[in-house]
Amino acid sequence: AWGVVMSRSGVVTRRFVATLHGHWDGPNGVLKEEFIFDDKEVQKREWKLKKVGENQFEGTASDVEGTGKGQTSGFAMNWKYVLKITNNGTTYDIPFDDSMFLVDQKSVINRAVM
Repeated sequence: AWGVVMSRSGVVTRRFVATLHGHWDGPNGVLKEEFIFDDKEVQKREWKLKKVGENQFEGTASDVEGTGKGQTSGFAMNWKYVLKITNNGTTYDIPFDDSMFLVDQKSVINRAVM
């Protein structure tokens, strides 16, 4: 994956590449993410996922506050969670609202608002 982080005014503040690997075993899944930013910072995250309803999922990760909640509808998924981000020694709880859209069997477009 490739992406940018934008300020509220629309200025690109960071760029990144990401590698994601996931698998399911029945109702349980694991998603491993690695983000490499243009300033060489690396963030790794491992989600523990669980299908909790017909179109509903939950997930936890070590840098996520509480439990993330997701819902699918057709080719789209919405995923909400609170990410703990540390900057200059201070940790902030940042709410994320991810919308993902399946383009084909290998491609997803993601828009995250934080």
